[in-house]
Amino acid sequence: MRATFWGVRDSIASPGGATLRYGGNTACIEVTAGDATFVLETGTGARELGRAMLARAPLSFHLLFSDYRWDHIQGFPFFTPVYVPTSEIHVYGPVVGGLGVREKLAAQMKFPVFPIQLEHLNARFSWNDVSGPARFQVGDATLEALPIGESVAWRIEAGGRRLVYLPEPARRLPFADRAKLCDRASLIVYDGSVKGGLNGQHLAAVRSAWDDALALARAAKAKRVAVFHHSPEDDDRAIEALQRRAKKSFAGAIAASEGMTLRL
Repeated sequence: MRATFWGVRDSIASPGGATLRYGGNTACIEVTAGDATFVLETGTGARELGRAMLARAPLSFHLLFSDYRWDHIQGFPFFTPVYVPTSEIHVYGPVVGGLGVREKLAAQMKFPVFPIQLEHLNARFSWNDVSGPARFQVGDATLEALPIGESVAWRIEAGGRRLVYLPEPARRLPFADRAKLCDRASLIVYDGSVKGGLNGQHLAAVRSAWDDALALARAAKAKRVAVFHHSPEDDDRAIEALQRRAKKSFAGAIAASEGMTLRL
């Protein structure tokens, strides 16, 4: 199993000289597990992922959404595989306000917001709405959906390896429940995003999120934890400092960066 980060930012893309090391694209992760491919979120990082995936056409993969915040879906209309007739895309996401994943993705592509509507896409889609805990067998891999309010945490297992993807709302769960969810994970992908605030408040909130990720990894006996969804306010130096601080208490702590591939 391997995980490649194509976008690691929260809220809005933040390109520029200060974010070259960790990257400025919003959330997008590609996971290869056995003979299955999963894509977690389609933030702006999905554009480059889509371009890379075309070299492997024809494509068959599974697209997972934890929620429909803009930084998780804004790259979907620019994700090239959705326009290719030979692409087979299985899409999964939570039901929010009575609307499923197809309706939520279609909403951001309505005219005049975007010139191409979802019904005009050429790929072959299957739409899977998640309204409760669910388990799917995908080739050699097992995919589990674990709803948390109007969001979904995802767990992928294959070949004795386990990846757990925790969205920000997971922090509202009791700590023991989160540790059980992440039990002996090969990798926890932890959403470290925080709400805005003044400089001192922001740093304290970010450090608190990192500390929670480290405590969770230790309690779950996880091998590694990758913190991502970095604030657009945090430049490379700030993120590097957070990683150095984290590694002093948990050697498997990683600040996810754009282009990084982790083999589990």
